[in-house]
Amino acid sequence: MSETLHVKRGDVGRQFTDTLTTGDPAVPIDLTDAVEVLFQLDHTERALVVTGVATVVGDPTDGNVEYTTVATNLDIAGLYRHEWQVTFSDGTIFTFPDEGYNYVSVDMDLGPADEADTQGTAGSGDTCGPWATIANFDDYDANPTDVLDALQLATDVLFHLTGRRYTGVCTDAYRPTGCACARRDEHCWGPPQIRLPNFPAVAITSVTIDGDVLGAENYRLDDGRFLVRLDGDAWPCCQDMRLAVTEDRTMQIVYTYGVAPPVGGKRAAIALAREYLYAWAPDQAVRAKCRLPKRVTNISRQGETMVLIDPLDLIEKGMTGIAEVDQWVGALRTGDARRPSTVLVPGQRRSSRRTT
Repeated sequence: MSETLHVKRGDVGRQFTDTLTTGDPAVPIDLTDAVEVLFQLDHTERALVVTGVATVVGDPTDGNVEYTTVATNLDIAGLYRHEWQVTFSDGTIFTFPDEGYNYVSVDMDLGPADEADTQGTAGSGDTCGPWATIANFDDYDANPTDVLDALQLATDVLFHLTGRRYTGVCTDAYRPTGCACARRDEHCWGPPQIRLPNFPAVAITSVTIDGDVLGAENYRLDDGRFLVRLDGDAWPCCQDMRLAVTEDRTMQIVYTYGVAPPVGGKRAAIALAREYLYAWAPDQAVRAKCRLPKRVTNISRQGETMVLIDPLDLIEKGMTGIAEVDQWVGALRTGDARRPSTVLVPGQRRSSRRTT
C-alpha cells in the first residue's frame, strides 16, 4: 500500500511539503514560470474538496512546494486523495503526482467525539463510516481505496448482524432555518432550543452565529437531540443561506452523532475486512489465505468425502465463518438480531435528559 500521511481532525498550521517531480527516473519540475500552485484534497467518501494556494520554497528549479492548513481545512475526518496543481505563465496546467495520488488520512481527534476513532463521514447504508481506519493495515500491501472499501463492507455486515446497534460517529454541519422573516436576510428570533436533524447527537463541536463562535458555556445538549441556549438569548432561526458561515446573518452548528462501536466491534471489523482483501487479491497465493467459507458442501478426494458448511447457511444464522468475528457477534445476539426496544407510556410525557 502506498504511504499514507496521518493527521488529526481540526489541525491548523499543519505543513504539507513536497518536491514535484516527473519522468523515470524522477527529476524536479522547474517552477520558475509557475503563476499558481494549488494544494488539493478530495474526500474519497463524500463530495468534499479542500483547495488552498501553496507556495514555492527556495530555488524554483528544485520543485519544492509547501502549504500550511488553515481553519476548516481538516474539519472532516476520512481518507483523502491529495494532488498539487501547477499553472504556468503560458496557460499550461500540470498536476502532480503524474500517476495515482498521494493519500492523507484525517483521523478523529480526542475532542468532542473522543469515543470514536471511526471516520466521521457518510458511509453506506445506515452507518456513518468504517468502524476502523486504514492505519490498521499498514502491514498489508493493498490500494488504500480497496482497504477502505473492505472496511466499509465489513462494517455494514457487522452493523446488520448485531441488530443495527452501532452506526459509528459522524460529523454534521447544520444550518437551521424555519422562521418566517420579513426579509430573507434578517434574523427571526425563535425558541431557546433547536432540534438537531440527526439522532443521537454525541457532542457539539462548535456553534457559529454571525461569523463568531459562541462559547460552550452558553448552550447544552439535551436528550441527544436538542441544543438549548443558556445565556438568556434565543436562537436565530433564519439566515441568508447565500452567505458563508463567516458572514453576518448566518448560523451553523457542527456536531457529532451516532453510536460508536466497542473495541470488540472494531477488532471484528478489522479481521473481517482483512479476509475480504485476501479474497479480492489478484495473487493466488494471497487469495489462498482467505478464511471466508466457499459455497461448496461436498468434496470427494482420494475416496474420502468431506462436507463443508454452506456460507448461505451461516448468513441465515447471523455468522460469517470467521471464528473471532462470530464470537463477538454471538456475544451480542440474544435470539434474532433486533434493535433495542423502547417502552412508551400513553399520556406520560418523557422528561428531558441532559447529554452535555
